Amino acid sequence: MGKKRRAAILPTNIILLQNVVRRDPESYHEEFLQQYSHYESLRDLFLMNPAGADRATEFGDLIGFVSAVCACYPKETANFPEELKTILLNTHRDLSPDLREKIIQCLTMLRNKDIISAESLIQTIFPLLTAYSAANSHAGQHVKQMRRQIYTTLISLLKSVNTGAKNQKLNRSTQALLFNLLEQRDNQGLWATKNWSLNTSSP
Repeated sequence: MGKKRRAAILPTNIILLQNVVRRDPESYHEEFLQQYSHYESLRDLFLMNPAGADRATEFGDLIGFVSAVCACYPKETANFPEELKTILLNTHRDLSPDLREKIIQCLTMLRNKDIISAESLIQTIFPLLTAYSAANSHAGQHVKQMRRQIYTTLISLLKSVNTGAKNQKLNRSTQALLFNLLEQRDNQGLWATKNWSLNTSSP
């Protein structure tokens, strides 16, 4: 691809850029930095105004792009996983459902790439189960989909890390989270724990 043609196409075709970066990270470092700078600008906007739905799709695409290629540029993206966790935990109620789902997907991708630990993923998404009461009148279809997404992610994660030898450290930390939920004064912790038990029990 000629340099001029590449410069014209890649900034507007993030999927193409993602593919070529994976094949040749060094040659496309400049293009990556351009997109990463764009991500940082939108990140700051969403931290100030999480309900910025008019840019949610664009921001979600950039998060997906950086998550897919961050292993190619570990130094440049060293803070990226923590930034995603901060956005999700601090602003999840204000994010659009699609963007919230996208961030959870990308954190799961980072775990699958061994960029974040299983413990980190669990500690990030597990608390979201207590953020929405089952009896809450605002708990619509999007919230139900988020719960299913989190349950599925957690169950798959625990099964994978316990394949072969059991991961006792992770199992104990997960049990501690469950006990902490049970000790919460409101009924949301109990609700989440009961639902977790129902969804993880064998048929």
